[in-house]
Amino acid sequence: MKKNIARRKTLKITAMYFFIGCAWIYVSDIIVQFYFSELSQVLFYSILKGVSYVFVTAALFFCLTYPALKEVLDSKESIKKVNSELEKTNELYLELYHDYRKKQALLKSLIDSIPDLIFYKDVNSVYMGCNAAFEQFVGRLERDIVGHTDKDLFSQEQADRFMNIEKKILEDNTIVRFEERFSNPDGKEVVFETLKTPYYDNDGKIIGLIGISRDITERKIREERIQYISHHDTLTGLYNRTYFDEAKIALDRPDQLPLSVIVGDINGMKMINDTFGHKKGDTLLKEVANILKQCVQKNHVVARTGGDEFMILMPHTDGQAVKEIADRIRATAKEKRLEETLDFYMDIALGYATKNEPSESLDKAILLAEDYMYRRKLLEERSLHNDYLTYIKMTMFEKSNETEKHAERLVELSLKLGEALGLSEV
Repeated sequence: MKKNIARRKTLKITAMYFFIGCAWIYVSDIIVQFYFSELSQVLFYSILKGVSYVFVTAALFFCLTYPALKEVLDSKESIKKVNSELEKTNELYLELYHDYRKKQALLKSLIDSIPDLIFYKDVNSVYMGCNAAFEQFVGRLERDIVGHTDKDLFSQEQADRFMNIEKKILEDNTIVRFEERFSNPDGKEVVFETLKTPYYDNDGKIIGLIGISRDITERKIREERIQYISHHDTLTGLYNRTYFDEAKIALDRPDQLPLSVIVGDINGMKMINDTFGHKKGDTLLKEVANILKQCVQKNHVVARTGGDEFMILMPHTDGQAVKEIADRIRATAKEKRLEETLDFYMDIALGYATKNEPSESLDKAILLAEDYMYRRKLLEERSLHNDYLTYIKMTMFEKSNETEKHAERLVELSLKLGEALGLSEV
């Protein structure tokens, strides 16, 4: 287009020059011949008009070509200046680019050195990048993750949950922290604490979100262990007194009535410890705990509230039901006592009571159950004492090479020695 315009202008100037030159020669020759008849004058004025023509055409040529040449020269100078500036810009750009690449490589190295999972996505929840820890967790390289969504990497359920959370983050422009559980290919469950936050462009517009996930499996195990220890008896696995007191408050509501309680105490615990040692006493406590757990329902709270004391809270359990449970515990303990594998005597004193009305006191029901348990303990104490002595005697005979008559002679000798020393029978 520009070439055609230049050609037309050039032809126009050439045509003008041609016609003006021809007109000048023709007209000037006629004028000279009209005014001058002598040959010398005609020659002089012909030379003069030729010089004038040359001068005029030279001036005209100068006027016509100077602006164009000046424009061309100015353009060349401008182009040269622009090229110089462009070279400087290119050098600066290359320097900035290399600096950017160095910083990007440093940032990538720093991110890859972090054990937490780091990833970022666009507003459509499509992955734009991640660190090495995330690659290892997903089992794919970054290039195979970029451009995909959670539906391509996780189960449908997990992907839907993640995308719903991210939708809320982008809509509400908020930061969200949550815990999530995954199962590794080997079946081991891991727990992650994840923080997701939006990120913005220079105009403050949300262009995606960044996620950081930390493996807190070991921390959760420790927390659960601490929680378990704070609410459980480490020896028996039953709830402890602290949890029982909390459960009393939680279950003491009208919608849990009738609410029954059983109070139990192991008979002869001190004698077991003194005779067979505390290790046997611990075994006895475990056996009793197992019996209590076997005889109650899952919603019942079984707790070891003292050294050899147990309590059971039973919501929605009336007086008849609690009596049946107490009888079942006694029967199970008796069956266990008769087993040949049990090498110590086991018996449990039980008391129970029921809160039927909201106006009644649960603490009072517990006191009634304790009173009932202690009265049964007193009534059975002497017979239990004789049973323990008989059981201990039988155990000694089974574990000793001495004969029963020899043991009886030792008893007689011990009595005579006591009488000789003036000791009382007590």
